[in-house]
Amino acid sequence: MGTGGHTSFGGFGPFSRVGGLLADRVVAAEVVLANGTTLTASQSQHTDLLWVLRGAGASYGIVTSWTFSTLLAPESGIYWKITFPDNISKAQY
Repeated sequence: MGTGGHTSFGGFGPFSRVGGLLADRVVAAEVVLANGTTLTASQSQHTDLLWVLRGAGASYGIVTSWTFSTLLAPESGIYWKITFPDNISKAQY
């Protein structure tokens, strides 16, 4: 699942505790409806469609473009580190 699927179904991730859900950061979406109509749903037009796309996007159309509001990156940076014990074999992880 890429960013479209991640966004459409809530957007839970490692950064959610800091930045909230990705779906909460959506400000607009371009979507192709089942009848072939292309609409831009935003906070000023087709607001009901924008609301449903941020949790059940695949049920209402194909989103071809998302627009997000962003947060400033923390000064310390963001990173994750995974460490495996030295005595573990490749088959075990």
